[in-house]
Amino acid sequence: MKLFSRGAFLAVVGDDDQPFWLCKTVYQVTGWDKRAFDIRWLEKADGDGDVYKLSEEENSLGIESVICRVFPRRTKNGGGGYVLGKAQIERVERCMDEMAEGRNPVFNEDTNGFYFDDIDNGESLRS
Repeated sequence: MKLFSRGAFLAVVGDDDQPFWLCKTVYQVTGWDKRAFDIRWLEKADGDGDVYKLSEEENSLGIESVICRVFPRRTKNGGGGYVLGKAQIERVERCMDEMAEGRNPVFNEDTNGFYFDDIDNGESLRS
């Protein structure tokens, strides 16, 4: 079962200073039995506000750290940066609130995606 495609952007659990971090998968993530997978972090660009740059270094991340998949936009200036829109940020925050209340996303075998039915309106957390 494929959980995340190669190149998928994910929001993962952060810390007190930043509630979530962004990363990009290096390889396809194929199932819960693979407890860790390789990623590259998206780091805030110096002096560019909400623009993120993809790091060169690869790291390993535990599957339990994933909040949901996100869809950043490329910056228009051609600098290779990414911007996470307001709607995406709000969606991550809603997922974090649901998880803090003890709810976990439900896997739907028909669509091969994860959902919080009442907050995502059927939008997959994976697709």
